[in-house]
Amino acid sequence: ARRLPAHYRLKLVAKTEGLLLDGDGNMAPRVLANAAFLEVGAGLALLAECLTPKRHFLMVLLFWQYLQMRYMLESATNAGTGTIRAFAKLDSKLAPLAAKSSVTNLVYSKL
Repeated sequence: ARRLPAHYRLKLVAKTEGLLLDGDGNMAPRVLANAAFLEVGAGLALLAECLTPKRHFLMVLLFWQYLQMRYMLESATNAGTGTIRAFAKLDSKLAPLAAKSSVTNLVYSKL
């Protein structure tokens, strides 16, 4: 694979400052938060795919293990990547739905 010359790479980094990167060249917090929301959404899409004939249970299991690892690492290191916030938002949406029935509330509380 060809690499871009150094001056083109510098121009590319300069253009992404403020849009994707903060002033120090790190990913902006809102980009990390949006990525976390998309990862949780992808996990939900994989769960929904389990209801179709093209299901891959191993893929769902591996992806949710990856999300669990991200959640645990963020809580242990206070990294602030947005994974905990994404799961909290998902919980705030699902908890009222689960509370409508005692059976679903019991199942949801066990998760």
